[in-house]
Amino acid sequence: IEYCVELQTIDPEEYYVYIQKANCYENLKNHAHAEKNYLIAIKKSDGKCIVALNSYGLFLMDVEKYHDALTYFKKVLEINPENYNAIRNMAAVYFLLNEYENSIKYCEKVFRINSNDKSSLYYYSTSSRVMGSITDAIDGFDKLLEFDKNDDQVLFQKSLALCGIREYDKALSCLDQ
Repeated sequence: IEYCVELQTIDPEEYYVYIQKANCYENLKNHAHAEKNYLIAIKKSDGKCIVALNSYGLFLMDVEKYHDALTYFKKVLEINPENYNAIRNMAAVYFLLNEYENSIKYCEKVFRINSNDKSSLYYYSTSSRVMGSITDAIDGFDKLLEFDKNDDQVLFQKSLALCGIREYDKALSCLDQ
């Protein structure tokens, strides 16, 4: 933080310094100072710095202000509709809000860029299970298990999906792994 203050005295208009300072405060769990610095960075960049907007959105997610986070990720997508991080973060926020249909929509956009994004695969598969698209859910969980065949959370979610189609022996097999 001291280094950031020095940089601010050299160039008080450099908004990246405020982003870094906000990040430091966030790691120190000083949310008020983190938020203040993110907002300064956004203002100094005239709301056009994707890094500032996305970072602030992630901060808002961390403090469970999900609807506010969506606002900032949408601003990123207004600037760059193909921004991978913002699309991925939209999928995550919608998942956390239990808006599974929207989460799936954004996961599908992520997959056009990176079909192996593990977080999005998890959101997609779990959302599909909740929405009743069991085949999509199981396919997604199987793809995730290719990365880590012993992932307890994925095995548990897959077992729930299998129970949804009355495949109880397979569900028990997942739980035994």
